[in-house]
Amino acid sequence: MMTPLKQSEKRLLAVFGIAGFLLINLVGFSWYSKKMLVLDQQRSKLETRSRMLASMKARAPEAEQKQAWLAQHLKAYPDPTTRDSYLDNFVIDLSKNLNLELKKNQALEPKLEDLFHKSRYHGEVTGQWGDVLEFIYQLQKPGEFRFVPTISLKSQKKEAASEEAADVVCVFDIEKWWSPESVTDPAAAAENQTASSASLPDSTEHSPPVLVRNHKVNTEAK
Repeated sequence: MMTPLKQSEKRLLAVFGIAGFLLINLVGFSWYSKKMLVLDQQRSKLETRSRMLASMKARAPEAEQKQAWLAQHLKAYPDPTTRDSYLDNFVIDLSKNLNLELKKNQALEPKLEDLFHKSRYHGEVTGQWGDVLEFIYQLQKPGEFRFVPTISLKSQKKEAASEEAADVVCVFDIEKWWSPESVTDPAAAAENQTASSASLPDSTEHSPPVLVRNHKVNTEAK
């Protein structure tokens, strides 16, 4: 027969029971708090991702338009020779058509980057102001990925000539950007070759606004 617990023993058991209950609740609350914190972080990430996906979905038509524009205008070169000679042929034809004297012209080393292959060219032309300005206008055509990073103008007054009749020297760098994918289809190669030797382009074609950068004009006469 079990001996009845003393009053002090009952009180001690009660204290142990309460302490155990509190300890279990404390451990459980700590575990619950950590789980809730993890869930809150996951919910926050999901909400952020959801907003990002919604934003991307809203911009999808614009991205498709840009991709279509790039596919239409960013051409691939049929071979490295075409890539390296395109600007030389273009500048020579343009300067002849505008009756400009071309000198100090040379093709620079192309930049073969991941997104674009860039033909580069440096040259200098001399002629009347109106012809040189038309030359500059025709050099850059963003719709064909042809850009002029740097350009400078310097007046070169002739002897016994008025300021209006003075020549101007134009020193420029020009780039032509290509798709890094080479063209192997003969028809596509012929199309690129025809485009490189075609008549002067119409610079009024709609294209993203890209301006000549780092240009300077020096009107001091020699």
